[in-house]
Amino acid sequence: MSSHTEIAAKKALIELQTGIAARERGEFTKAIQNLEIAARIFNKLVDSGHYRYTADLGDTYYEFAYTRKSNDDLDGMIQDFERVLTITPGHGKTVRALSEAYMEKIATLDESDDPAGATVLHERIIPLVRADEKLREKISEKYQDRGLQYRLKGEPHKGLANYQRALDFGPFLTATALSNYAGSLTQAACEEPDPHVIAELKDRAQGAWEEALHIDPEHIDARLALIELNITCFKYEQAAKGANMLWSNVKNRERTVCAWLGALALTLSGRPDSEAAEYESYLQDSPTKVNKRSWVATEIDHHIDEVKQSNLPASLLKRIKHLHGLFMGNLS
Repeated sequence: MSSHTEIAAKKALIELQTGIAARERGEFTKAIQNLEIAARIFNKLVDSGHYRYTADLGDTYYEFAYTRKSNDDLDGMIQDFERVLTITPGHGKTVRALSEAYMEKIATLDESDDPAGATVLHERIIPLVRADEKLREKISEKYQDRGLQYRLKGEPHKGLANYQRALDFGPFLTATALSNYAGSLTQAACEEPDPHVIAELKDRAQGAWEEALHIDPEHIDARLALIELNITCFKYEQAAKGANMLWSNVKNRERTVCAWLGALALTLSGRPDSEAAEYESYLQDSPTKVNKRSWVATEIDHHIDEVKQSNLPASLLKRIKHLHGLFMGNLS
């Protein structure tokens, strides 16, 4: 290395360290100025062919990216992290940081209803983290959490989109993850006009809940969800049988939900009111409230709206409304 190159490299390193120090003091404009000088010098040195330490240039853009993050410039941060990986491919901490930045940007695109933009960034993450199993798991968990939050907010298609993204990093391995995913599928079905799409979504949901029960046969929410699914698919006798089998094994919140589903299934199947008396009595005096966030009633609400449009006797519709009202009164 010539003395001129060595002097220039030292100057660039000083500017780099000065920029980092300025950022830590919250002087973002000065930090960017120092880092721009360092990047300009390192770029000239690398382009000249007399300077082999391209990592220094990569480190400069890495610090650039974090400075932009501190200054709430998410797009600029992403561009600088991408530049680091162009200069030094596989730069470990940049791979992690860039994947996190992409995830943050995807969240903002979801909120602003830009699924196409979110898909572009999601497809960049997949190859980026292919070699890092722990990072893939972390990203999948974030997507699943976002999917659940959108489901609870009543935005099923955004929820389902996030679950589908999570699946790009591997299958769901826990009963709870599968059950939440299935719930997102059935909730999305409620907003679909195409009966073929509805059937396909419900078939996928049934498969996910059955897989959840294969992993954990005692997963009560999955069992309750399958009863609910049978009701929404007009399989009332099957739903009533499922509720009856589960009734003696549940308590607290799950018992309240089971009573609601069992009473509805029996009534919709045309059984005498007396057969649902135990369920109805429990709903009237349930000692346990059901948190609205722990059980989303969208699917049954939608099914009841469908039933109301049928030719059922007015007395039966009144009874269904009464039973559903008892359950809704147990929500907190």
